[in-house]
This record gives sequence, structure tokens and C-alpha cells, in this order.
Amino acid sequence: MPPASCPKRRLLIGCLAGLLAAIPLVNKAAPAPAAGDNLPLDQPRPLPGPRPSAATVRAWQARKFGMFIHFGLYSTLGGVWQGKRVDNGYSEQIMANAPIPLPQYAALAKRFDPRRFDPDAIVALVV
Repeated sequence: MPPASCPKRRLLIGCLAGLLAAIPLVNKAAPAPAAGDNLPLDQPRPLPGPRPSAATVRAWQARKFGMFIHFGLYSTLGGVWQGKRVDNGYSEQIMANAPIPLPQYAALAKRFDPRRFDPDAIVALVV
């Protein structure tokens, strides 16, 4: 029986040819990280999608100032846990970044009173 007609040899040659053909597909370099992928967690990420037009930016700037205030249980800590400043990540992530055990974090709820929230005092800090 000639070597080319051997079913095992034909199968082996076919498998090797398939593997060789696939090498360029798996040997590609990993894609470059998108803009902002390597920023620290406390840095804002660029938004995906189209950038605003110059007219949109001018209109936004003409409105002068905007501020969105995040307010929740983590607000009672003021970025400090057990006397140490926790400044990695956002304030909302203090439980994970401090780290704070769940029973201790849940106990903070006794101190949290949103009725005492004074937005005027917050605004006075920035104007």
C-alpha cells in the first residue's frame, strides 16, 4: 500500500495541515488596551462613543457649574476607616478598599441619618 493511501497517515497529515493553518490565528498579539484601561480606579474613564461637538461643549460651559453629590452609608466615614485615610478607589468603594468586614459596615447604618443631610452646606463648600 503506497504511503499516501494510508488512512492514518492521511488523517495525520490533515491534522498537521489544519494546525499549521491555525497558527496565524492564535499567534496574533493581544489587542492594545482601550484608552483609559490602565488608569487607576480613582481616575475617570473616557466615555465610549462620539465626542461632543464644539457647540455642545460651549453650551455646557455656559451653564457654568454642575455637581452630582453621591450620598449613602459610606458618607458617614468621610473616606477614613479606623483612623486611616482610604484614598484608593471611589468613596462608594470604601467597604471593599479598606477592607471593612460586613458586620462592621452594617453597624454604620445606626449612624447614618439622611434627614440631617444639608445640601446647602455642601454647596457652600464649592461656591
